[in-house]
Order: sequence, then C-alpha cells, then structure tokens
Amino acid sequence: MTSLQVWRTFEPDSYYKTFLEHSKRPDGRGLSNFRPINIKVGTVTTAEGSATVRLGHTTVMCGIKAEIATPTLRHPDEGFIVPNVELYPCCSPMFKAGPPGEKAIGLSQFLKNVITSAEVLLPSDLCIAPNKRRPVSSTFTMYSDSIQLVDPTAEDEEQGSGEVTVVLLEDGSLCTIHKPGGHSIVSDFLDKFINLARKRVKLVNSAICKALAERKV
Repeated sequence: MTSLQVWRTFEPDSYYKTFLEHSKRPDGRGLSNFRPINIKVGTVTTAEGSATVRLGHTTVMCGIKAEIATPTLRHPDEGFIVPNVELYPCCSPMFKAGPPGEKAIGLSQFLKNVITSAEVLLPSDLCIAPNKRRPVSSTFTMYSDSIQLVDPTAEDEEQGSGEVTVVLLEDGSLCTIHKPGGHSIVSDFLDKFINLARKRVKLVNSAICKALAERKV
C-alpha cells in the first residue's frame, strides 16, 4: 500500500477533509461536479427491457420482466409495478449477503414513488406511451453548512451528514424530493440543489437520446 492508501484506510476522516479544504474530492472532482454518465440499452438479453448506466466508477444495471398476474379485487383494472433494488456484496464491502438491507428496501420504495409520481408507467395500462415524461434524479450530500457535494460517491455519503435526492421531470419541473434521515436542510440549500439538478436533466436526457439512437442503428 502507498502512503496515501494507508492514510485513507486508517484515517479516512482526515484524508477526506484534506481534499475538501482544497475544494476537491478524492476522485478529482470539484464539489459541484457531476460524474460522467454513459447509458446503454438492451444490455440484458433475458429481460423484456434493460439498460446499463455508468456514473464514473459506479455501474447500475436495470432489467424489466413482465409477468401475467391476476389483478386485486380492489383494483380490478390495474396491474402491478414492483421495483426491486438489489445491492450485492460484490458491489461494495458495505453490503452483506442475505435478505435485502435497509438501504435496498428504502431505494426500492423510493423508485416506486418516482415511477408513480412521474406517471412513467400507469398501472391501468402498463404501457410506456410516446412522449411520456422522464424523471431524472440528482443526489446531494451535506458535509457541513458551507460544503455540499453534488452526485456523491459512497465515500462522500459516508463522510457526509445526510443526503437528499431531487427528482425533476424532463421539462425541469419538480417531481419529488427524497430525504432519508440526517440533518434537516434549509430552503436556500434546497433551491440550490434544484437549480443544479436542472442542469443534470439536460445531460441525462441527452445521454438517453444518444443511447436510443445507437440502438436503432
């Protein structure tokens, strides 16, 4: 291990704080810089629909499966939308084998709320119609009253005092806000986060359009 690796392993707080004092993060980004995003669709051949998203060194894979089921008596004309986030030990040392943990369960419920709020997929028809609104999420970590981090990595979140995720629709309008515990956030910070998230909406929509165009070729 190099001296930097030793420092990072045994004194993570000191290591991280030193970068922030120079308005940098360990991955080289500034405090308000998003990670580069790359999207590929149709990456899982065994799923009805799929996509793989790379955010810096983070990879997220999504697969959609369709099954025939019997509607409930309470909602006889609606199907089911059941998001399921899985965080395996191979993803990060912070995740353990076994039943879904608190983070996975919370993310699954949050994803369902986003799909419902943005009306991406209506239970009444279970069909994504042309020109449907696309929700885009942006996450921010509070490190201190003077330092807030955009698009946090796992290390950023561990060092921070709480996260907030802002979900906007493709026209920049607010869809929902997710705050899983931590310190409260003043309205000025929230306004700042929403403005930064609007910039990300354009980047993500551009990446989605590029991925769909490449699939058609």
